[in-house]
Amino acid sequence: MTHNNEPRIYVSTYHKYNEGNLQGAWLTLTDYDTQEEFMQACRELHADEECPELMYQDYTNFPEAWYDESTLTEETFDKILEFAELDEDQQEAVTEYLDENDSHADIQNIIDLYCGQYSSLAEYAEETAEIPADMGRYAYYIDWEKYARDLEHDGYIITSSGHVFQY
Repeated sequence: MTHNNEPRIYVSTYHKYNEGNLQGAWLTLTDYDTQEEFMQACRELHADEECPELMYQDYTNFPEAWYDESTLTEETFDKILEFAELDEDQQEAVTEYLDENDSHADIQNIIDLYCGQYSSLAEYAEETAEIPADMGRYAYYIDWEKYARDLEHDGYIITSSGHVFQY
């Protein structure tokens, strides 16, 4: 089974790491229905230790804001499973929002705030403005950069890759 876009964590233990042993395995989080099932798999993976102190040495395909080397809470596990159900564009937008704004935001709230991807806030303003049909050629005189600054004051933000969100 291939896990190209699935959220995964490399699970080892601090004991093995301190001994210079990199033994562990990549576990795909969507293979488990609950955080407890995942933790049980981790304990079974390291059954050679009496009480393994788990160490998550690497991760892939979920936001860095949720990665922690020493813990994976039930809340974070559930967020990661929810994140895995999003399409690629939504995942990119959510990841950037978490990285650049609020690492504790709720996924559904982020999706609700999302307006799309644009090269600039001025482009977003121009594409979404409702211009009366009778403006004709005068619409070319609108200063979209100024309008974009007004949008920023009204709670719009744009990430480094152009994802626009409205508060």
